[in-house]
Amino acid sequence: MSKVELTKKWWNTNRPKDVKGAELERTLGMVEQTKDASRVAALAALPGAIAKVCKELDKKTDKELLKSLDALGALADAEKKKAEAALNAAIKAKAEADEKNKANEDDEKDTPDDKLFDPAFQLSMLKRAIRVPLLFAFAIASKPEDSAVVFHVRGNPKTLLRLAKTRSGAIKGCCGQAQAAENDPKLLTLSLDGPLVAGLARTMRKHFQANKITIFRKFRVLVDGQEVESDASDEELPAQVPGSQVSTAAAASPQEQVTRPPTAKQMEVLEDRRREFKKARAAWVAVKTKAEMDLELVKDGARMLYAADAKQFPKIVQGCKDIDAILDNLDDELRDTLDQYASTSLKNQTKLQALGATAKEILDRYHVYVENNQVMRAIDMKEFADVTIHAPIMKALGDLRKALS
Repeated sequence: MSKVELTKKWWNTNRPKDVKGAELERTLGMVEQTKDASRVAALAALPGAIAKVCKELDKKTDKELLKSLDALGALADAEKKKAEAALNAAIKAKAEADEKNKANEDDEKDTPDDKLFDPAFQLSMLKRAIRVPLLFAFAIASKPEDSAVVFHVRGNPKTLLRLAKTRSGAIKGCCGQAQAAENDPKLLTLSLDGPLVAGLARTMRKHFQANKITIFRKFRVLVDGQEVESDASDEELPAQVPGSQVSTAAAASPQEQVTRPPTAKQMEVLEDRRREFKKARAAWVAVKTKAEMDLELVKDGARMLYAADAKQFPKIVQGCKDIDAILDNLDDELRDTLDQYASTSLKNQTKLQALGATAKEILDRYHVYVENNQVMRAIDMKEFADVTIHAPIMKALGDLRKALS
């Protein structure tokens, strides 16, 4: 038996005469001939082709070949991981280059001062922070909604701060660089050019909340490269069960059923349900966050694969728009509603029931959208990136809906 290799030649040399293994031969040929995303897909298909061949072999007479096929599967898995890492690195490098080129285009023309504070412009800037560092300036007023923040790829932070102070009328402020944390796309890291402004992380979070900016929910402040402050309250919110109702005595009036606070025993039941719901809610948040990152990988993989194909590339552009529509439909409305619920006392059953009903409506809408979304199903075929979107989102929504029942 010759040394195991990911080649058609190896298989044709070692296969029994009465076993064709056409699918395995074809897949090995694709592994040899393709590269980038297509090679990753071919390597991912090898285990299935190997399993199909193994069914045709005899466990006694083909014992050595079966061992070699096991080794071939392990080799394919190792090569797949290497190919994925190389592909992701290439996609990231291309994305960074694209961002740099786009930034250079912006450098060619000055941004009007008023546009710096336009919500749509700020959102487009913040999306870039996931991949490249931005300059920022934050003028801090007594009320979060009266503060003013600026994000840009170019300029002088102190000049941006002066504009923010003029806009808000605030005296206090700070400036520096802002970028998403590498391992957490919802965490914005603020690196200050100067001393710490006490409470900056919390104040920035409140300003984002006041202006309904949901792209970042957690904040970390660095001074001279060292973390000095953080606000990750989004992770610490106690998750309770929307829509839960507390039964009362049969003789109680309808008004008493709504307003009577839960008893100690009922509170224990609510706390138990809250713990179960917390797991489902955390799973949904994690799945949605990963889906956002994976969808970007799919878009980058599709663009890279068809960049040189003039006929197919327009279709890829449209496909990327369809992917963006997924994120538009799976917005943060459900999460925001659950956060409102989490900040409401268990004793305030009237408000809790109203928020619970709203959460269920949003959840059901998400479920219908995902269940019928053909783009998400197609992404699970892993043509452009080794990611799975539709299945984990459906499971997370199902688990959350069960917890809400």
